[in-house]
Amino acid sequence: MGSQRNDRGSFAVEMVFITPAVLLILALVAVGGRMASAHGEVEGAARDAARAASLSRGDARADALAAAEAVITNDSQHCVGGPKVSLDHDPVVGQPVVATVTCTVQLTGLGLPSIANRSVTATVAAPVDQYVAPR
Repeated sequence: MGSQRNDRGSFAVEMVFITPAVLLILALVAVGGRMASAHGEVEGAARDAARAASLSRGDARADALAAAEAVITNDSQHCVGGPKVSLDHDPVVGQPVVATVTCTVQLTGLGLPSIANRSVTATVAAPVDQYVAPR
């Protein structure tokens, strides 16, 4: 019986140490999931922006921005402030157009005060369609 009295309260002490560690791991998993989801959204936005610019008959930059904003606005749950889109050059037949999309991912509110918002960037190249004549 003496050994049972010595173990009394040990479960509560163990839980004091284990609970914060488990909560920290869960918060880090949530951060990783949010970053992975945002990266997929930004990758899709960059793909659509590059394709829109390669098929553009007018202002390629405006078409690329509209395509990226459509993807981020419709699918995004984590990007704040809208996407930032840049093209390496105006579409020229024979040269791929490269679109880069950057999005700020909101990481606040996940219970980790030291983690700030992060930027996710994706770059995609698309061939310019030689049969699409500029206006």
